[in-house]
Amino acid sequence: KSVASKAVGVGSSGPDWGGSALVACVVCSLTCCASMSATVVALVALAAVVSGLPASKDKCPTPPTVDTIDLHKYQGVWYEIADDEAFRKKHEEGLTCTQATYTLNDDGTIKVNNTGRVGGPTGNAQTAIGKAKQVSGGKLEVSFFGPFYGPYWVIDLYGAAETGYDVSVVYSCDSGFFGTSHDLWILSRKPYLPANITEKAILDKVSSYGIDVPSLKLNNTVQAGCW
Repeated sequence: KSVASKAVGVGSSGPDWGGSALVACVVCSLTCCASMSATVVALVALAAVVSGLPASKDKCPTPPTVDTIDLHKYQGVWYEIADDEAFRKKHEEGLTCTQATYTLNDDGTIKVNNTGRVGGPTGNAQTAIGKAKQVSGGKLEVSFFGPFYGPYWVIDLYGAAETGYDVSVVYSCDSGFFGTSHDLWILSRKPYLPANITEKAILDKVSSYGIDVPSLKLNNTVQAGCW
């Protein structure tokens, strides 16, 4: 799965508030100067407000990731077994039969194709195309909105790499100025969990990493009748 982050790169060369701004004011007349001055004052005031705000107390936990992951074996189709309530409301409301297909690109990035059906197994397909990149080991980032990336951490893998794994547990936490968002997905190579792996066992292990599972309010994804 995928989630979008709130970071964007900024060039190293910023505006010259000394000479060039002054020249621009002279050329544009006193009205321009007044406008630019008002803008500068507003920016300074905003910076003061931001610096005075308390930091969020809801910090991201740091669960271990599966750093031995083999992305060549990880690619392919994964069926969503469960996801958290907040993510579903924001990105997957009304969708069933949700699945993700990962394809390695020649440059090492991963094409992400998320697909679900609207309203039920016979509904129209709805697709979102994104891109993922490996940061280190089991820590990846996914983007569906240009330069905006969100964390995609593989915190558990069940099954052998040689057979393409059976179950993947993915966690995302993004702590920013507007608060902290947590997401969790359980993915399976089949539209159901293997008989020897229970959702309770998966979530008990996730809880042991310091992740507040009950607060995520997981929802099971309808896969029956889809495939």
